Amino acid sequence: MTNLPGTLHTAHDGAWQVAEHGCQVLAWQADGKPVIWFDPEHADESDAVIRGGVPLCAPWFGHGPNNDQDPQHGLARPPHPWPADDPLRLHPHTDSSAQPANRCAIQILG
Repeated sequence: MTNLPGTLHTAHDGAWQVAEHGCQVLAWQADGKPVIWFDPEHADESDAVIRGGVPLCAPWFGHGPNNDQDPQHGLARPPHPWPADDPLRLHPHTDSSAQPANRCAIQILG
């Protein structure tokens, strides 16, 4: 798993690797058995786009059902790389006038 783009994370009996760019789950193992995997031959395909893995898009896809939500593909997929020491952490939106979908926190940590 470690030859893929992104940081390897482990907790309990599992391991996962998420690309810092594009926020895609590239690998996930539970109890040492691969559940999701990415062909490492294509790991260096492009610095801009990763063709593979499972994209994290939440709580909406694109710009939402009414085409009025930002960022594109939701809060779980920001337009900047995830910091390696803070995997998949978003903080609650503090603006009470924000769309309900924007007032959330997503936290997937080991």
